[in-house]
Formats: sequence, structure tokens, C-alpha cells
Amino acid sequence: MIPEQVEQIYWYGGALIVAIIVLGLVVWGVGRWTRRQDAGGSPVFTLQDLREMRERGEISDAEFDQMRASILAGHRLGAVPSRDRPGSRPEE
Repeated sequence: MIPEQVEQIYWYGGALIVAIIVLGLVVWGVGRWTRRQDAGGSPVFTLQDLREMRERGEISDAEFDQMRASILAGHRLGAVPSRDRPGSRPEE
């Protein structure tokens, strides 16, 4: 083989390996995201959503407390969207 062909094979081979790794990371990320979305089996509410629902009278204080506890329990398991993580928004 000609040295230029060998070099070209290395470049294409390296690009193929990088593409496979990137594709694998995308598939992994999408799978993780969908599992997190499906983890609760119910609509995903943020703490802010619950606060607003309580203020509008759509849920009672007891329902708010129960749903808030559920969200916080999910947070401990890593299943809550990042915008409700401590430090990103003050808690009540």
C-alpha cells in the first residue's frame, strides 16, 4: 500500500470510531432522558407548578404537601428536572 492510502485509512477509521462513540452517547442520553420522564408514571410537575396550582385553588394544601413530598422523594432518586434542584430556586 501507498503511505498516503494508509494515512487516509487511519483518518477515516478514526472518524468512524468517533462517530460511533458520539452516536452511542446520543442513544444513551436519549434513553436516560426518556426513562427519567417515565419514572413517575404520572404527569411531571415542578415545585413551581404545584405552588401555582395551590395559589389558583386547583389543589388543597394537603394535596400540595403530598405532591411536594413525592417530588422531593423523586429528587433524592435523581428523577427530578434540574430546575427544581436545591440552589436553583428557593423552597417554601
